[in-house]
Amino acid sequence: EITAFSSAESFLFRYAEDKNWDISKYLKKKNHSVPDEPIWVMWYQGFSNAPEIVRCCVRSIELNNTKHKVIVLSEKNLSDYIEMPEFINEKFKKGWISRQHYADMVRLYLLYVYGGAWIDATVLNTKEIQDEYFEKSFYSIKFGKRTKDPSHGRWTTFCLFAHKGNELVRDTLDKHFKYWYKNSIPIDYVMFDYFISSLLEKNKAYALQIESVDKNNCNVFDLVQRLNEKFVDELPIKDETVLYKLSWKRIIKTHLEDGSETNFGALLRMMSP
Repeated sequence: EITAFSSAESFLFRYAEDKNWDISKYLKKKNHSVPDEPIWVMWYQGFSNAPEIVRCCVRSIELNNTKHKVIVLSEKNLSDYIEMPEFINEKFKKGWISRQHYADMVRLYLLYVYGGAWIDATVLNTKEIQDEYFEKSFYSIKFGKRTKDPSHGRWTTFCLFAHKGNELVRDTLDKHFKYWYKNSIPIDYVMFDYFISSLLEKNKAYALQIESVDKNNCNVFDLVQRLNEKFVDELPIKDETVLYKLSWKRIIKTHLEDGSETNFGALLRMMSP
């Protein structure tokens, strides 16, 4: 039986193969002052224009990780670090490549040429990120619950750690570039996950990088469900989870109708400058 996902997967794999392609000509390290193990965060429209929940998340990353340089990217400073291929930029400007799919390529590009961590601007960081995350050649949140997406909880594209020059990162970016070189519309929103999945099937070393990551941050999606609940003494977070995926798209309140503070209201208060 052919499902929507398997059809998309087949299409993506077919159009991402090209033996005459050389990605190295597109990869340039533009900033030689970036220290080891930076943390990359991006809000393309600019941090000052970001929703409150985004500013809160970014502050949490900065406050909890003083050992690492947190680099907040936007449209204005992205070109200080990388130079996307012209065919990517042109399709992005025309709206054929969405901001999300553009950001998918940005994170892979940055991790390949500089290394470090990519954390989405809607991820709340509740305590210092362990050294282990940076020590492995590849690391990601692995919450271990089967999903409808091809990652099935084995990795998350919104939080990635990698050493500079990681080949799994490079080859995943390679598939993105090849796809967009030949196409002007996305075949699936989670193309990123399909590309990783295809590489794992073909390369045992890449599969081992994923398998070697222990289950972690199992409650990554719990807090977002409870932001509108009444705040009682402390936030509903778990010690073993340090990264929580939130969302700027949900309607979130700081106070309930009776005037009591919500978990989101308390979070904003705690993270206020």
